Amino acid sequence: MAYSTLVMQRRRDLCPEAEEFRPEPERWEHWRPKSHEFIPFNSGPRPCISQQFSQVQMAYVLCRIFHRYDTATSASGADDTDDPVLRADIVLSPDQEIRVLFGKGE
Repeated sequence: MAYSTLVMQRRRDLCPEAEEFRPEPERWEHWRPKSHEFIPFNSGPRPCISQQFSQVQMAYVLCRIFHRYDTATSASGADDTDDPVLRADIVLSPDQEIRVLFGKGE
């Protein structure tokens, strides 16, 4: 038996709009997931050993990017809205590169 956190986190009974990318703040203001509804690093007595490192690293990188740049667009074109194909390994990762262009405002 196996389970996929990606599949679990896209269950429509837990989040009806799970397949939609909607980053606006209003969507997340009142989102309070119940225990085991959002588990990117697993849960319980044996969670991912690199959870804290990963979260600190993500926060640092995102803060640096947001501090330095004003815009981000897909390098493959404005109409590129398809979900990336994922490769299942020890962790899920994109099967191909995802290129993003960052720009500074004027």
